[in-house]
Amino acid sequence: MFDFSKIDLNKLSEMILMNGSKILLALVILYFGFKIINKFTDLLNRKLLKKKYDPTIINFSIPMFRISAKIFLLVTLVTFVGIPTTSFVAAIGGASFAIGLAFQGSLANFAGGVLLLILKPFSVGHFIEIGKHMGTVQSISIFYTYLQTFDNKIIVIPNSQVSNDSLINYSANQNRRIDFNIGVDYNTDIDFVKEVVQKVIKDDEDILDMPEAIIGLGEYGASSIIFHIKIWVRKENYWIVFYKFNENIKRAFNKNGISFPFPHMDVNIYKDIKNNIK
Repeated sequence: MFDFSKIDLNKLSEMILMNGSKILLALVILYFGFKIINKFTDLLNRKLLKKKYDPTIINFSIPMFRISAKIFLLVTLVTFVGIPTTSFVAAIGGASFAIGLAFQGSLANFAGGVLLLILKPFSVGHFIEIGKHMGTVQSISIFYTYLQTFDNKIIVIPNSQVSNDSLINYSANQNRRIDFNIGVDYNTDIDFVKEVVQKVIKDDEDILDMPEAIIGLGEYGASSIIFHIKIWVRKENYWIVFYKFNENIKRAFNKNGISFPFPHMDVNIYKDIKNNIK
């Protein structure tokens, strides 16, 4: 680590007096330079978004570029003032080592963000599930990934956790399958049920013709036979079709006299228990 006790204060004060104008100029340049870098990176961010570049790359690379530009400006101004670069680099190196030990978690998040940028298991706008969290990806920053839930909450997840945990990407493919399990009475005609379900599917324009829907008797339940229905939809229509199909099936079954069974029990009440025992 850099030993600050070895700094000669007399030489330092002498250098400040001799290079006072340079130091003042450097501070002014540093102040306005940081402002220019911020404005330039903000403008670059807007330009890249307008040209429809991948938001994932933009959200990660723009902050990196901003930090790198500020460090480069700072080092350049230090050299301009007359401070030996080797000493400055040594001091920065020692400080960086100490900071690195203190912020190991942040470094792990940064490494996780780099992996996400390279491997790209998901992009901004994708609906994903990470561990116990589900939501739409809002942004991927240097250290954190931001998800927006259905009820408009924001979940902030460290990139190290995202890159190391199991992940489900529901938006990776254009189409998704919806599975329904619908029970009907044992006395119901199987072919008739399939005919009614097929008509509901055919009448819904949001259900895709290909891949073809699957309708079949899948299980024998305690009080019902259970049909498995598998339909395909565009990923953006998943929940619209999910609720609409459930409603349309109920209406169609009511119209065609198909009943949904429910658990029930018979209760017998005896008025004279003693006589019945005899």
